[in-house]
Amino acid sequence: MKIVYTYRGLQNIGGVLKYFYEIIRRVQKEHDAMVISKYSSTRYLSELVPQAGAFLFGLPMKGKQRLENYFQDRYLNKKLQQTDFDVIHDTEYNPSFFEYSRNKPIVMTVHDMIPEIFQTCQERIIDRKICFAKVQHIICVSHNTKKDLLNIYPELDDRKISVIHHGVTVQTDTDLPNRWGNYVLYVGDRKSAYKNFLPFVQAMQKIVQNSDVRIICTGCSFTKEEMQYFNSLNLQDRILCVGFVDEQTLHSLYRHALCFVYPSKYEGFGIPILEAFQNGCPVCLSDASCFPEVAGNAAAYFNPGDITSMTTTIESVINDHSLRNGLVEKGTERLSLYSWDRAAKQTVEVYQNCIQ
Repeated sequence: MKIVYTYRGLQNIGGVLKYFYEIIRRVQKEHDAMVISKYSSTRYLSELVPQAGAFLFGLPMKGKQRLENYFQDRYLNKKLQQTDFDVIHDTEYNPSFFEYSRNKPIVMTVHDMIPEIFQTCQERIIDRKICFAKVQHIICVSHNTKKDLLNIYPELDDRKISVIHHGVTVQTDTDLPNRWGNYVLYVGDRKSAYKNFLPFVQAMQKIVQNSDVRIICTGCSFTKEEMQYFNSLNLQDRILCVGFVDEQTLHSLYRHALCFVYPSKYEGFGIPILEAFQNGCPVCLSDASCFPEVAGNAAAYFNPGDITSMTTTIESVINDHSLRNGLVEKGTERLSLYSWDRAAKQTVEVYQNCIQ
């Protein structure tokens, strides 16, 4: 079977990239699978498409993303016409691919319904709606995502939608010493309102001010507005951003944290939950979206819209060693439900069903 993966290369890091990287490299072991991409600056793709380079050498400029999309799409469409394949797995909800697919089946993965639920980008919503209607099969990363997809687009045929959960990446790194002290860990994006980051900081105020605990975040540097907010809560010296860290450092951050907190009001799956489980880190989660489906009884839950609920839950996990140990044990057991090998096998079965 010959599979083509289309890719625009707009991100450098993130769960979506990790998903495709883990699936593609496993599919390639048994099938003729290739990624078509002219531009990319992600470390994940460098192994799969070593010839793809950063657009305009990574230099910043106004309108760069739209320009990159234009040239990337021209390249992708040209390569699709020149390439022999049985099925396309599109990674970017691009309606133009249908014109160049030569009537071969197209599969798409829906990671979440954030654009539609939070109305983040009308152009993207339009593209996704067109794709959902035309595509031969849709893979959803959680039952919650499938439920949201069908609630928003009830005209879709349930039979062309499969749920395939994410997996767990095998870790081979060694632990690093704890140089951060006692801390609660926040991982990932903070800019979107649904991520619920500032309410999480507010919930941590009482905990931080009454102990030696601080907050550590990964990702982009704090913005001026975030720093002003920290100052207003007198937390400016108790919260630290360590930036975009490598895998070994990230795993060590999980291992030494008092707990990992995911305050988001909505996610499609939540790979950091599995990362925390894998590294023996107690998990505190919103009781919303896909979180109960993914974590089951292996997390302590709070109401993401209630600051007091968040504070109480985090505080109980930090202070109750029996609770912490129980969550770690349940998290380790929960990992058996998630496998990239299984996810890749199920994905290949979707491809095979599409071409029969």
